[in-house]
Amino acid sequence: ANSSISLTKTCIEVSLGAPDEKQVSVEDYQYDGGFLAPFFGRLASYNRRANHLLLDNYRRLKDDEINAPRPAFFGSILATLNHILVGDQAWLARLHGDPPPGRALDHILCHTLSALITARELQDDEITAYVKGLTELEFAATIRYQNMSGVDFENSVSVVLTHMFNHQTHHRGQVHDMLSQTSVPPPELDFIFFIREASAS
Repeated sequence: ANSSISLTKTCIEVSLGAPDEKQVSVEDYQYDGGFLAPFFGRLASYNRRANHLLLDNYRRLKDDEINAPRPAFFGSILATLNHILVGDQAWLARLHGDPPPGRALDHILCHTLSALITARELQDDEITAYVKGLTELEFAATIRYQNMSGVDFENSVSVVLTHMFNHQTHHRGQVHDMLSQTSVPPPELDFIFFIREASAS
């Protein structure tokens, strides 16, 4: 595993200041030939962009809002965001050929919003770098891994990435709904708006 994985296995406490003014680039991911590489490159870029838009809204939430019990599977905004992070770390470890950290799916990695934001940004950078570094043939390669119960499975890299991005979208939708129940309106996250933004830039 490369050194960047260790950065995402723990949360880093930072002071919660103003939103980062750095622009998140909307990358097209230029590849020579093939379909899978540009397709997943675009998904990785969209995934990072969607998370970034939500992070700016999280910064405007009060602590009691992000931790408040809500009618969602993991019970709160912060707990759901932690679940997404735990899932990403498990799948990315498998993609690298490493055993996942072995945490429960409801494990709270980050107990504060500032820690969660830092960990999320690091994780998205790592996912993007991993996808961008794959060749067309590597997307079709088969990986073998065990699920949380120790059962053996094998899938192609492209199938695992599809699951990982779909898993994020599913739970990001839950967070989007919970955010609409707070004083902070949720941002527009539709993929088509991301594509239009990319085309206009």
